[in-house]
Amino acid sequence: MLANLVVNLDGAILTGIFVRTYLETLSNKEQRVLMLEFFEGYSTDGIGEQMRISPSSVRVVKSRALNKLRKLMLKDAEYLEQSSQ
Repeated sequence: MLANLVVNLDGAILTGIFVRTYLETLSNKEQRVLMLEFFEGYSTDGIGEQMRISPSSVRVVKSRALNKLRKLMLKDAEYLEQSSQ
């Protein structure tokens, strides 16, 4: 049981490192939008109010940020796949 806890803790630490590394590649505005939505639970309208931008701007910023993250993750996955061969 302790071994499972250590493995889960190691996985959580690695996940945290990857998330932080990926988030650091985003602009401050993109980071803020994602943090407000995914970590603080704000709606698009709430994020807009917090950041003093329109809800449509929030959606654009979020979409761009998620696309950047998706590309980085795919690039890393491809690299890991190639290096394991």
